[in-house]
Order: sequence, then C-alpha cells, then structure tokens
Amino acid sequence: MDHGLPAFGLRATHADTVFAYSGDTGPCPALDRLADGADLFLCEADGTGPHHCSPEDAAAAAQGAHHLLLTHVGHTLTTAQATERAHAPVARPGQIVTIG
Repeated sequence: MDHGLPAFGLRATHADTVFAYSGDTGPCPALDRLADGADLFLCEADGTGPHHCSPEDAAAAAQGAHHLLLTHVGHTLTTAQATERAHAPVARPGQIVTIG
C-alpha cells in the first residue's frame, strides 16, 4: 500500500469467497491487485492528502471487485457525498455484510 510509511492491505479467502480491505492508502498498483476479483472490497475514502483514497479512487480500484463498501470517510466529506461520488455505500457501525 502507499501511505508514506509502512501500511498493509488484507485479502482473506474462504472457499471461493474473497474479502479485501485497503487500510490507509493512496491509489497504487498494489491496491488494484488487492481488489481484483474480490467479492467484497472494503476501501477507505478519506480523500485528504496524497496517501489516502478519495471516493473516486476507491471506485477506480474496485473496478475488478464485485462489490465496494466504503469506510474511513474523511472529515471533509459526508457519507452521502462519499456514496454519491463512489457510487457505493458507506459501512455503518455494527453492519453485517454476507458475501459469497
């Protein structure tokens, strides 16, 4: 991941189901590879600074994923703005998402 300091994404597979999580990162080839083919891609949409994804960056990285769910929406955005810009929902506290 590209965060200006060591940062990691997570990709977990169970049977044929893949979950990917970006962590804090700006757009980069590793992010695209992380999301590619994921059933659910959970991606930050902070949008502040060069080492964070905007909602548009998250959507671009998610092109190879089946579903995108936004998280870590920055203080300069409302959840409605992030959803509109990425064409994807923002995760809610306590939300349970079934994939696969």
